[in-house]
Amino acid sequence: IHRHHRELSIRVAAAVFAALLALSILERYAVSIYYIFAGNFTHLETFNKKLPAQSANAKLRKVLIIDDSHFYLGLIQFFMDYAGHTSKTAQTADEAITIAGEFVPDAALLNVELPDMDGFSLARALRSTCPHIFLIGITGRFDEEKFRQSREAGINHHVMKPIDPLVLFKLLA
Repeated sequence: IHRHHRELSIRVAAAVFAALLALSILERYAVSIYYIFAGNFTHLETFNKKLPAQSANAKLRKVLIIDDSHFYLGLIQFFMDYAGHTSKTAQTADEAITIAGEFVPDAALLNVELPDMDGFSLARALRSTCPHIFLIGITGRFDEEKFRQSREAGINHHVMKPIDPLVLFKLLA
């Protein structure tokens, strides 16, 4: 039994080591992997150079990310952390309003198609809590009516999914 436990311990330790190694590789190269899967090889060289938020005179921002997708929350938060910004996430409009009151973000990236409240109403609510907030609307599809509603709600800029992190960095610089 002791030999069996020892072999099992060695296998578990090897698996843990392999997982930690994979995570460290992913953390180091995740942005490049993202661009490769997105089929956008031209951005790799540009992205791996000094990022706008990492330059000496760049302003690091407090960013609130609001999306009902775990994938996009994690991806955008990774990009914000990579650029040196401080970020918090919310999956619902109610959660976003609560966090905004405590966190007081400089900017918010918000999905304009949330299930519990449309992004336009959320934009108005965030503006009432944080009057100087820079709002970036995120959407998978966009038409003239949504564009008009966004302007009326005070959304400053829009990005389409899939999100290009370099665009976000430039908007937040």
